[in-house]
Formats: sequence, structure tokens, C-alpha cells
Amino acid sequence: MSEVVLPAHQNHMGHTFGGVVMSWMAKAALTSASRKARLSTGDLRIVAVLRVNFATGSDVSDHLIFRPRINAVFDDGATAEVEVTVTKRNIATGNEVDINTGYFYVHPISKNHKRPFPATEATQGSAWRRRHLEARRQLLTCTGGSIQWHSDLHEEAPLLTILSTLRLIHHDNESVRWRRPTYSSKDSANACSVEWTPGIYWGRPHTFLIRAKAIISQKGGGPTVEEFINALRKRRPEWDHICSAVTILEESSSTETKEGTESDVQWDVVEHIARTPQKARVLHCLCACSSIEELVPLCLLRAWRLDTTSGTAIYASRSVRHDKTSRKAMVEVLPSGWFVRSVVGGGVAVSYVVEHDIQKLRNITRVMSDENIVSTMTSGVVKWMKRLSSLEYSTTLEHRNKRQEGSS
Repeated sequence: MSEVVLPAHQNHMGHTFGGVVMSWMAKAALTSASRKARLSTGDLRIVAVLRVNFATGSDVSDHLIFRPRINAVFDDGATAEVEVTVTKRNIATGNEVDINTGYFYVHPISKNHKRPFPATEATQGSAWRRRHLEARRQLLTCTGGSIQWHSDLHEEAPLLTILSTLRLIHHDNESVRWRRPTYSSKDSANACSVEWTPGIYWGRPHTFLIRAKAIISQKGGGPTVEEFINALRKRRPEWDHICSAVTILEESSSTETKEGTESDVQWDVVEHIARTPQKARVLHCLCACSSIEELVPLCLLRAWRLDTTSGTAIYASRSVRHDKTSRKAMVEVLPSGWFVRSVVGGGVAVSYVVEHDIQKLRNITRVMSDENIVSTMTSGVVKWMKRLSSLEYSTTLEHRNKRQEGSS
């Protein structure tokens, strides 16, 4: 397929509009897929585009050559990956120069054509691109499930995980009905406000959201926002009653963190080992198996950002699949996290939010009602808040040491 760049296709810089080139690439992808599926282009649609790289531009009177190729077929013949390579040809010399390459995913529109594409073995590159596409889709739609970790996700995955958590924390639509869970008298005595609501209010009927708020303040003015974030990161076995160990597998480098910009988001990928009692009915997170293990491994992406100007911080996490994990993760954690801000007089105001898949929890607990499931999960959050309140922070220790020196 070829197209000639006309004056109507150029932008104010005299080059071809990128959107025009992409529309031609989409046309080539649909044409190639229609021949493979033996359907008209009107029976197919492009459901996703991945990695359209513009190496150079084109100008008026250039001849653009589009070469589509089907690399792989997924979903039992329902989706085809079409690679489209674009070159520009010099009419006088006949030389061609590469402009760009893009990957288009084509799917039938009608349910009458469920699997129109004949089987094509996926190459290693196409299989990786498919996993990358699914990971980006989960990140952009703020949905759960573990994503395959890759170096290409170093910038967007931490930032989008934080945005997913902020979306849940600041979800204050008046139509949402927040409910108070039931506790034992021991848990209710804690100065922590916990509430929950079904996920149907934001389009996910199979989940529920838990939101907890607390003021953590100690004599001496501690903790500071930075101290609290460090406690979440480095001292989890001290405040998480089922955490056995946390091992860092990979972390952001200094070149990836630029203070004062959106890229000052820091992140790491950790292997978290949860210690689950034999008699426990509900795991701390969403376990993929029905049996209860003493030690349950999970792999987490943790991302955080401190804003010293406003005195706030955000700390978010979600499940990923990393090649360095020692054991296959048995648990998947939906996007969750903490929003922390300093308060006048010392201490921090903490908001924690987590989304759970109620259907998976039903499969694990089996005999427990939804109300008991919610109550069990919220009581675990209350324990976290109580333990975080009782931790010793640097500010508190300095205040205590000064008082001891003054009394002596």
C-alpha cells in the first residue's frame, strides 16, 4: 500500500501530520487482517495500538510505502497483531528511508466471527508485546491483577499506580454510600475511622473498597511525614502482624529520580512473605489458591512521592510478576496505598485505601458471609493503625532523650 503526501496533509512546520500517517497505518493493518481472516475491513476493528515510533518525518510529494505483516494471533484466533512498517521513497533516486513502525491489534466486530484468524505461532517479541499491552491497559484503567514487570515500565507503572491509589482515596462522589463495618469491642476502642463501600459505584461490581483514617501523633511531635513513609517501607514486619519478611528485588536509580518533577517518584519491587496462621480463614491479600499456607509469597511494586512544600506524601502498591522472585506469587494485591499529611502541632494524618475482589475472597472463605469478610478485612486495617501508632520514631526518641538529659 502506498500514499502520496499532499499539501493538505502537512502541518505548520511543513511536515506530514503524525495523525495522518497513523490513519494510513491503521488502514494498512485492517486491509492485511481482512485478507488473512477473509472478511471485509468493515467487519474488523482496531482495539489497541502499541509502540508507534516515529524515527523521522516526511514532507509534501513524498511517497509513503506501508508494509503490514501479521506477527501473531492471540485469544484462540480472535485477535491478530499486525506490524506496519512505513518508509518514504525518493521518486528521483528510488531510495527508501524508514519512517516508523507500529503494532496494531485487530479484532472482529460481530460476534458471528469469533475466531476469524488462522493459528499463527507467536514469536518471543510478539508475546512480550502482548504482555506489555495488557500491563499498560491494567495501569491506565486502574484495574487489578498482577502485571509483568519490565524495564519499559520503570516510569509509567509507578506513576500510574500512584494515580490509581489517589483516585480511590479522593473518591468522594455523593452517590457513594460509605458504610461502617462491625467490630469487636476491642477493635472499636481504637481511634481509627474505617468505612467500606461496594465497587459497583465506580463500575466494578465484583470489588469492595476499604478506607481508613487516623491521626498518629506522639509526645515530641512525631512522626514526620518522611518518618512515617520510611516506616511503611522499611519496618513492615513491625506493624504488619502477618508480614514475615520483605526483600528488595529492584529499585529506582538516582538517574530516574529528578527532584521537583513528576519523575521524582521513587519505587522498588519487593518480594513480600506473608505469615498466615493455619486457622486463618481470610488471607491478608487475595490468594489464588483455596488451601491456606503457612507462608504466602507475593511480589509488589511500591511507589512513593514526598512533597516537602505541601507536607504530604503518597505511598502506593500493586502486584507485579518479577523474574527475580524466589517463589511463584500466590497472592495478588489490587492497587492500594497511603496518603499522609503533616498536622499542626506534630504528627501525621493518615488515609489508607485498598480495593478487594469480593469474588476471590468468597472462593477462599467459602462459608463466610460477605459481611463477615468485610469485617475481617477491616479489622486487619485497624490493627495496622494501632501498631503504627505505637512504633517509636526518630522525633519521639529525640524528645525522650532530651527529657532524660534535662531530668538528670
